[in-house]
Amino acid sequence: MPISTWLFSFQGRLDRRGFWLGIAVCLLLLMLGTALLSAYPLLRDAWVLVLLWPLLAVISKRLHDRGKPAGFSALLLIPILFPGLAPHVTDPFWQWAIARFMPLFVLVVLLLDCGVFRGQPQANRFGDLPTAIRWRG
Repeated sequence: MPISTWLFSFQGRLDRRGFWLGIAVCLLLLMLGTALLSAYPLLRDAWVLVLLWPLLAVISKRLHDRGKPAGFSALLLIPILFPGLAPHVTDPFWQWAIARFMPLFVLVVLLLDCGVFRGQPQANRFGDLPTAIRWRG
């Protein structure tokens, strides 16, 4: 699989190694970009939004390898949206549950599903078995 497909396409399947490499590349670019653009908040925020594309592409292909549709990646919205709901809940326990526990739970489940468990051992509706990433040509 060429790098362009690996990081920018939502089609096909990706093995665990490709998933972890993709996450590492996205995190490295995120840290580098936010450090370099810290004086320019608008550019920094735009950089974060740009990096969502390769992150979601890697997650989607990994979910495909597990036999799940890419729509499961919408679970990533929970850690983003739920903390914003917490102030509107008056009970302290539910504030904690909504703002801290539920987002962490979703991230752990998604990370386990994508990063630890094996993909389907045969071709599935999302394509043939994953291929190695081609770093050149």
